[in-house]
Amino acid sequence: MTLVLISVFGIAGILSRYGVDQMLIGTNWGTGSYWPWSTFFINTFGSFVAAIIFFWATRRSLSPEWSTALLVGYCGGFTTFSAYALQTFSLIEQGRLSVAALYLTLSPIAALIGVVFARTLIS
Repeated sequence: MTLVLISVFGIAGILSRYGVDQMLIGTNWGTGSYWPWSTFFINTFGSFVAAIIFFWATRRSLSPEWSTALLVGYCGGFTTFSAYALQTFSLIEQGRLSVAALYLTLSPIAALIGVVFARTLIS
């Protein structure tokens, strides 16, 4: 049942991301502007939603099945940046500040290196 819920909420997250992106394209918030506002908004809002779900699940009664469906499915479909933000926060909360700083810094750098490497392979 968990896999079905993840799939259903994943599709909802993907469609939500596409819908928000389409709403913002053509405005000053669109991806063609100076700043990629659409992705910035999606990542920020997705992290907010993931945090609400995460804190609700840990402080209130939300079953692990529904928590996983919403976090992995919906938020994962909407943006994987939310997982990055929550994992960084978790490291900070655990007092592992140097690991959090390293993870916070290296993740986007490593991702960009991956993009550059892929571009090099394809070119």
